[in-house]
Amino acid sequence: MEANGMTQYAGAAMFGFLAVGAVALFSFLSVLSWLGLRSAERQSRDRFSMMKAILEHPGDHADRVLAVWREQELHKEQQERRARLMGGAVTVAVGLALTLMMLFLGNSESQVWAVGLIPIFVGVVIALFALFERRSTN
Repeated sequence: MEANGMTQYAGAAMFGFLAVGAVALFSFLSVLSWLGLRSAERQSRDRFSMMKAILEHPGDHADRVLAVWREQELHKEQQERRARLMGGAVTVAVGLALTLMMLFLGNSESQVWAVGLIPIFVGVVIALFALFERRSTN
């Protein structure tokens, strides 16, 4: 039985393919998340053991280690801030592209182009939060 050039099993095959793809995607994402948590746990455990060793044996070496540690934390915060700024800029760019695409593809009377304003404003808010966030005081 063919309807519009497709067999009756084509829809079931497509559903099966998409279902397997979705299961594979979410399985991969869960393993990736689990690995990230394991890495964060290991780093936290190593930092705790290093801090314990520094407290047990204070001295000049401990002060240098703490200074490097603080510098690394500051660098990490700056990288996270830059990443949030970049995320805001990319979201604004996607919103602009969506607005322009809807403006050119839609008819002249419709206001469908305004859909692109949503990601633009979301990107602006992300960037503003990244710009005006308070720095942690250590």
